[in-house]
Amino acid sequence: VNHRTVPRLIIIESDSDMNIGGTLYDSNGNFVASDNDSETFDFRIRAQLNDDELYHLKIYGYDTHIGDYEIFIFGDSNLSASDDDSNGGTPDSILGENYPPFFNQLASYGCLTANDVQCTNDGLYATTKSIADILLDKGITTLLNSDGTKTLNCDKFFDDWYLYAIYKDSAYTYGLFKLREQEDDDQPADNDTPGVTISFIAFKTKCMEQCIMNPTEINRCTLNQEINRVVAEKGQEYSKILKTYYKSASAEGPYLIAELYTKHIASFAQHGYINVPIHYKTLYQEFEYYKALIEAHPGKEASLVMPKYIELSRLPNFIDKNNNDAGYMVCDHEKIYIQDLNNLTLYEKYAILATHTANVSFNSFAAEVVYHARFLKNSLKTIESTVEPIFDFSIYTSATRADLTIDESESPGPTPYYDLDGKLVKQQREHHETY
Repeated sequence: VNHRTVPRLIIIESDSDMNIGGTLYDSNGNFVASDNDSETFDFRIRAQLNDDELYHLKIYGYDTHIGDYEIFIFGDSNLSASDDDSNGGTPDSILGENYPPFFNQLASYGCLTANDVQCTNDGLYATTKSIADILLDKGITTLLNSDGTKTLNCDKFFDDWYLYAIYKDSAYTYGLFKLREQEDDDQPADNDTPGVTISFIAFKTKCMEQCIMNPTEINRCTLNQEINRVVAEKGQEYSKILKTYYKSASAEGPYLIAELYTKHIASFAQHGYINVPIHYKTLYQEFEYYKALIEAHPGKEASLVMPKYIELSRLPNFIDKNNNDAGYMVCDHEKIYIQDLNNLTLYEKYAILATHTANVSFNSFAAEVVYHARFLKNSLKTIESTVEPIFDFSIYTSATRADLTIDESESPGPTPYYDLDGKLVKQQREHHETY
């Protein structure tokens, strides 16, 4: 579809070699104009359209639905000098052909720039601007819960969530990931626990697009429901494309997200340091308690509590080792000291990951993401027909999102992604540099 722009008049033309027609709708699905003349091999729609609005074009051919297209009408001040520009008057704010279409669309709304997007070499694109900040840029300060009775402040509930897209089979699949610091938001607000979450459930960008273009109560409610479906609701079908990407040991996305997280956490440093999260502080206090108990009561009594002490020792021991390797005090179990916010050292990054996600390396972080994705062996429909659907459903639900966080105590169960000499972490080192 080619289009050229003259003041407030759009002419949409096709040069197809088949009999086709087209119908144009506004962003709410209302009919605008059409040309369904099947006697010609092309069509032309002339319509008076509004600046800075999104329109939808449906193309048909002899009882067949051929495709859907989106056309955004830029105001005259945004147009190129020439009306016959080969890019159709695309403004400089558009990111470019190599970026996901929805990210380009957000750029066209003026709420995303190239500086807000980072990408990997294997086709993952991630925004460094949160959903909250994108919505706030368009004057949208609140979303609504499912029945419209509760107002959710964007800067309290959606400031941790970011968009990502994966390119596969000539198309993009979108998802959400979370970068959360230790928050002390006034209630009502979302969960306070620091960590990273990567959802393997596809995000429907249409809900966000409609909310930005027309932030009615219904659209703000629908966007909240979609975000909640992707990040929290149980029983949601995962995306095969997202799962396939993340279960591969060669995936670069987890490393980018881990880097974004360490930078995000470090950005809260004041006076050259950040406080360790509450959960790490609690773990360390419990570790110190058992350590003192063992030293005060050696022998049989010590042997009784030794398993718990060993269980709790992994992260504190790593922090001490990391300080020794760095040659200076990176973390004293209460504070993480940041030398340069714009140039974090590897030891500072390690300290942030260890105290916030319980991973002591980037390889371990990526291995945990792989571990979750590989658990998704069956579809939701298959699980519902299994012998033990409740048990299998619980495993399925926990695997649809990779949650990387630190609990108040280390899990005594098998955690292969914490074993730096284990198979999962070794696979990461085979595909990526050791760090």
